[in-house]
Amino acid sequence: MAKYLLTIVIPQFGTKKYISLLFCAATLILGVSFLNTGLSSFPKRNIFFVFPVQTEFIPQGLVMCVYGTIGIILGLFLILTFYWNIGSGYNIYCGREQNIKIYRSCFPTERKLTVHNYARLIRTSFQNYFLLEYPFRVISKLKFKYKPQVNKVSIIAQLANGRMIPILSHEATEKLMVLQLALILVNYVNLEVPLELTVDN
Repeated sequence: MAKYLLTIVIPQFGTKKYISLLFCAATLILGVSFLNTGLSSFPKRNIFFVFPVQTEFIPQGLVMCVYGTIGIILGLFLILTFYWNIGSGYNIYCGREQNIKIYRSCFPTERKLTVHNYARLIRTSFQNYFLLEYPFRVISKLKFKYKPQVNKVSIIAQLANGRMIPILSHEATEKLMVLQLALILVNYVNLEVPLELTVDN
């Protein structure tokens, strides 16, 4: 396989997981329950399904209204992150174009195009994704990092200006695959930079 023609595409998973959906549902249910209890404490009668017999509106009911409102807002936010699958996408390591492209889903934003010496950022108008392009020439080092506390391994690109860009993260059970990918990037995609292996204690 020609060294300069190799292209690697690695998918990245976002927030669309069953555990995330369960957390969204639990947060919304708790938020509605707290808000209902707080509001029911003011007229001293059942508004929805809970009758707060011994709850006074000030201060307990008011505090529960605040907690309930925060819980509902947080639950709706989590539902949106699940719906748009925030953080999902893919990485493209392109030997032909000599760059790394990072595609990620995000919240809808206005059109934005930024070009400078280290990256090219593209956001399409009111679309929930963005595309980052990093030329190989601005990458000074690759770091293979293992974090035993969270059981994660990752590949981090250090740019010429010192900025760290995480380009891949996986469970530690796949650390051999991640290390092999780092070696492929260094040896076969013409990313001629040193590879540093680190372990965070």
